[in-house]
Amino acid sequence: MSARRRQRILEVVATDDAFEPTERQGARAWARCLACARCNPEKDRRHDPQYGRTTRSVEVVRWLLDRRRSWMRPRPPR
Repeated sequence: MSARRRQRILEVVATDDAFEPTERQGARAWARCLACARCNPEKDRRHDPQYGRTTRSVEVVRWLLDRRRSWMRPRPPR
């Protein structure tokens, strides 16, 4: 992996609260929570194909984006 790609990944991890520190095979790592029914109710099956065509699809996507923004941490100073 290039240094630039590694740096970009670390910037994402630093600003997204969905990543949590963990240990894998004895080394420190970051794990991201997965989209589950609690946070993403039926989005993939019912709302993605309809996005922009129905009011409900726009509401669901907007709710999910707001929820994602709530996970974001402030960027660390450079």
